[in-house]
Amino acid sequence: METNYIKHTNNAKKYQKQIDNIKAKYPEINIESKELFRDIKKLNDLFYKKNIEDIDSKGCKSDDPNDMCSDCKCWKHTRLMCS
Repeated sequence: METNYIKHTNNAKKYQKQIDNIKAKYPEINIESKELFRDIKKLNDLFYKKNIEDIDSKGCKSDDPNDMCSDCKCWKHTRLMCS
């Protein structure tokens, strides 16, 4: 039976190997920098927000809840079908 110590030690080794592989890809960058970590997190959040806005902008061209586009597939179409 594998004890918790062995399991956690093996996981730590596995994660360290993955970290070392990433470090080897970018030798000129200090990946342990807190500033880099914050910037990557912010960049990730911005990509997420941009993708959401892109999806929403393609959903419906009209802000009027009663005006449905010719190729509408948003909630207005569903509301019209339920009426």
